[in-house]
Amino acid sequence: FNADGRTRVRDAFPGNRIPASLMDPAALKMLDYWASPSITGNLRTGANNFLSTAGEKYDTNQVNARIDHTLGRSHQLFGRISWDENQVLPPNVFGNIANPSSGPQLFTQRNAGVQDTWTVNPAAVATFRIGLSRLRDSAQPYGLDFDIKQLGFPQGYAAAQTVRIFPSINVAGMTVSNLGFGSSGLGPVNSTMFNNCQNAYTGQSDLTLVRGSHVIKFGADARVYRVHGNRPD
Repeated sequence: FNADGRTRVRDAFPGNRIPASLMDPAALKMLDYWASPSITGNLRTGANNFLSTAGEKYDTNQVNARIDHTLGRSHQLFGRISWDENQVLPPNVFGNIANPSSGPQLFTQRNAGVQDTWTVNPAAVATFRIGLSRLRDSAQPYGLDFDIKQLGFPQGYAAAQTVRIFPSINVAGMTVSNLGFGSSGLGPVNSTMFNNCQNAYTGQSDLTLVRGSHVIKFGADARVYRVHGNRPD
C-alpha cells in the first residue's frame, strides 16, 4: 500500500525478478533437486525444455531344485523348492532421490513341497503331500529415509510424517509423463510405498485301493491362506 494506506502499489521488482529474500528457504533448497534443462524448449516461455532417455530396468532371478529319493521298496520321496524374484526400477530421469516417479518394486515368490508315495501292498498306495507358498509384492520410493529438516522444514512437521521421505511437490501446469505409476513435479508419486504378503499352506493325502475289478480312491485336502500388508499414507 502507498502512504494513504488504501491504494495498492504494484511496482515491478528490480530486474523483473523476485528477490531471493522473498522466496521460501525450503523451496530454494528443493530447487537443487530439479533437473537442468536438456533441450531448448519453447522459445517464448521456455516450457518443455527437458527430455530424458533414461530407461526402465527389469531384473529377474529364478532358481528351481528337486530331489527324488527311494527309501526301501515301499516309499518314494521327492522334495522341491522354487525361488523367483522380479524387480522393476522406474527410470530415474532426475538422477536423485527427488525423481518424480514411483520407486523400485520387488515381486518375490517362494514355493516348497514334499511328497511321500507309500506302497502299502500291491493293492494299496497312499500319497502324502505338504506345501508352502509365499508371495510378496513390495515397493518403496527413491527418497525413503530422507530427513526433510535438511530442506528447512521444522522439527514438528518432520515428526508428523508417517514415513521419512522426500516431499511430493506438484506444480500447476506442469506435466511429467511415463515415470512409473504416476507423476508429480518433484518427489515420489502417491501410494508408491507398500508391502503385501500372502502365505498359503497346503496338505493333501489320498489312498488308492484295488478291489478286484474296481479301483477306489479317496483323500483329503486342507489349505490355509494368510494375507497381510501395509500401505502408509
